[in-house]
Amino acid sequence: MTVYSDLHADARAANPELIKAHMDKRAALPRSHFFLLGDAGDYIIPQDKKRHRASVTREELLGVDDYIDMAVELQVEELKAYNWIAAGMGNHCDAVLKHHGTNPMRRLCRKLMIPFAGFTGFLRIRFLGRSDGMSGSVFNLLYHHGAWGGRVIKGYGGARDYARHFEGWDVFCYGHNHQLNVHHEAMMNMNSQGNLMKRSVFYVNTGTFLETYNDGGESTYGEIRGYPPVALSAPLITITPLRNHELSVSVTAGEM
Repeated sequence: MTVYSDLHADARAANPELIKAHMDKRAALPRSHFFLLGDAGDYIIPQDKKRHRASVTREELLGVDDYIDMAVELQVEELKAYNWIAAGMGNHCDAVLKHHGTNPMRRLCRKLMIPFAGFTGFLRIRFLGRSDGMSGSVFNLLYHHGAWGGRVIKGYGGARDYARHFEGWDVFCYGHNHQLNVHHEAMMNMNSQGNLMKRSVFYVNTGTFLETYNDGGESTYGEIRGYPPVALSAPLITITPLRNHELSVSVTAGEM
């Protein structure tokens, strides 16, 4: 399963060709599924006086009056070929919802005919038992679009504190700060026999496909704010059911 976040696909500093190439590559993997943590688009329209600049919008959307409608339609065409489990919303979507009474991510989900996952929640994946003895098992993904940053810590401190208030998850995914990294840690609990058990968990920062710098073009909001350049990729979560209701889980941060 690939977890995408912060595609910002309607911004000129995004790279639709790279997004498509990355999704095509991940879609070619066996039993591939996608999950989106929000902000498929930039959705920065003129009323957003702090961040809007018409020249950093994709050319297909320049001069368009019904901007949100056209941006969503563009995203539908670019995303509909892939096997999406669900998609949530991000802070850019929330800004549009608060000021204009419409949620572009919910509209995108309706058009893709997939569940709308909100800002935070659990995604549970069940593996059924097989005739060869492989037992059924459950994988739990905790997700939040993200609300944490920091030039060095890259949101990890806030994300770790947030996730510790929830139990039973295997991987916690968060985005928003456009960074891509994985922290592999361990947790301890006591089983029904009173024995200490250790299990692995992953904190996964899910990256972006929006460049900080628009080479040869107008300065982006990120460049003006002094944000660093970021890797453009997304994490891959590989889940393999084992015997005795166990799972093997690995997370790859991305690839060049």
